[in-house]
Amino acid sequence: RLYRKEGRLGDAEAILARMLADQERVLDPNDGHIAYALLMLADTYVADERYSDAEPLCERAIKIQETDYGPDSPQLVGALLTYRSVLKQLGESDKAQAVTSRLNALHEKLHPSPAQTDARPSREPAAGVR
Repeated sequence: RLYRKEGRLGDAEAILARMLADQERVLDPNDGHIAYALLMLADTYVADERYSDAEPLCERAIKIQETDYGPDSPQLVGALLTYRSVLKQLGESDKAQAVTSRLNALHEKLHPSPAQTDARPSREPAAGVR
């Protein structure tokens, strides 16, 4: 992160690519650490406006996180946001809109609106039940 902040994107990329390669040699292909490394490298590519290089990394990280945490996990939000940004930069508006819809559905599931909350069955016991 320090290299990215200093604008040393080439150095950051080299370190992150090496870290990813090391992790891929020793970890399960679906390990969350690999997803994290993929997203860090994707973020570096985004900072360098290399969106087409970032796209497959985001896609792979999302697949790993879906496997690890499930498709509706809040853990996916960061990867989905990065992916949506990349898609917008690439002019892939239909794909970006699909990711936005997924993010909205995930948000609604994690933070239901009052109308949805009111429609849920009450947890209060029925009258006369103790």
